[in-house]
This record gives sequence, C-alpha cells and structure tokens, in this order.
Amino acid sequence: MGRTGFVAAFALGLLCLAATARAQPCNGLVDAGPLLAGPGATDFGQIPEACPGTDLFLRLRGELVADTSDFYGVVTVGGTLRGRWQFWPRWTLTAAFDPATFRYPINAVITSSEVGVGPATVGVQRTFLRQRAALSPYARLLLPWDSARHYGARYGAELGISASYRLCDCGSLRAGLAAPATLTVLGGYGHGIFAPTALVEGVYAPRRWVALSGGFVARVQAAPRGSLQALAVRVAARMENRCGWHVALAGDVPVAGEDRTDFTVSLFVGRGGPREGL
Repeated sequence: MGRTGFVAAFALGLLCLAATARAQPCNGLVDAGPLLAGPGATDFGQIPEACPGTDLFLRLRGELVADTSDFYGVVTVGGTLRGRWQFWPRWTLTAAFDPATFRYPINAVITSSEVGVGPATVGVQRTFLRQRAALSPYARLLLPWDSARHYGARYGAELGISASYRLCDCGSLRAGLAAPATLTVLGGYGHGIFAPTALVEGVYAPRRWVALSGGFVARVQAAPRGSLQALAVRVAARMENRCGWHVALAGDVPVAGEDRTDFTVSLFVGRGGPREGL
C-alpha cells in the first residue's frame, strides 16, 4: 500500500471512530445483508441476514462451469423469489422459491438444455441485539419441489448463525456459519451430504443509499467425504432509493477447492430491509 492509500485508510479509520457513539446495529443499508451471492438454488446453504426485517426481492443468477481439459461446461441461469416477514420483534420468517432455472450442459459430443421449477425453502430466525452487535441463530428446511429431478427427491435441513458488528455509521463486519444437510432418496436408498459454509465480509457505506462489501466464503463437504469444495472471493454493491427499493449486484469467484464453477454473478431487485429502532 502506498502513502496515499495509507493516508486514506487512516482517515477512514478516524471517521469511523468519530461516529462510533452513534453507530447502532440493524439501522440502515449497511446492515441489509449479506446477499445470497453463492451458487445453487434458493437460499439453502447460504448465510442469511443478521438483522430482522420485512422484504421481498428477486434474484437473477448466472453460473458458468468451463472445464476445457475435460471438454465440459455448464451454463446456468435462474431466478429466486425470496421474502422475509418480521412477525414479532426480533423474530423473522423466511421463504424462497425458484420459479425457473435454465441449464445448458455441453461436452465434446452432446449438448442439451432444460428448464426446471423449484425447489423451495422455509425458515425462521431469532435476532439478539447487544450494543453494536446483532446475532441471529436460524433454522431452515429444503422442500422437495424440484421438477428438474425426474427420479427421486431431495430433502434438506439447515441450522446456522449470522452475525453483524457495527463498526461505525459507515461500516460493519459480517460473519456467519451455515450447516446444511441433504438427503437424496432414489429407489428406496438414501444418500446424505453434510456441507457447511462459513462467511466473513466487510461493508462500507460511503453514502446512506449505497453499500459496498467484500470478503471470503469457504464451502466444505464434511460427510460422507471431507473436502474443500471452494474458497471464494465475494464482492457486492447495493443501492437504495428514497422509496425503499433496492438494486444490488454481487459476484462469487472460487479461487481454490474442488468446485469447478468458474464464477457466479447475481442481480437483485427488491423492496424493504432491516427494521430501524429495534
């Protein structure tokens, strides 16, 4: 880091320290996250928001797998509709559904495509607030509504926790752990997978209507065989207008692990967010 970068970082730190006394959790766009930026359907296996709220958004995602050595690739384009309802102070219900997912696999001799509907999830979380921190344990179920599975069905359950620490009015730190387990039943036999995910990211809001975030996500398979699926870099930008509408763009790029996904890019459009004054 050059002298200019050091001075800028030092000035930002002083500004954050000056605003610490006013910083409160779950208040503003800086606490509206993290976004569901990883690969995969719905919100299953992804760290949810630490702050409670009522909102509704549409996620459009694109995933690319390009393995030139094996002459294999997959292009995936899908949508996820997700809503949250704060039905009680610090209690939130969540639901997500994929109305359509288009997959286009390609190998050296065969190309094909299909459009699937589903799956869906439902969940609940409880938020605990203390000074500048928000901590939210949650539970989530994966429902076996997936037209892309012509044979068998996949069930899932997930426990996890999401946390946010407000550094100042313009910045916060987020972290979370998701522990999803799935069971695929086919022909009377079941195959289970336990694949935890961990997230750490920082958020900076130079203005009240825009927030920038960046961090790392680790996805591992713990059972039946232990392996690092992906260590990914994640970046996102989120903007809000005066009417409460949000637009966000996020990217997830694996840099290590067995996952052959080259990148996942997501566009979000929605309305609502954290409830102020909790």
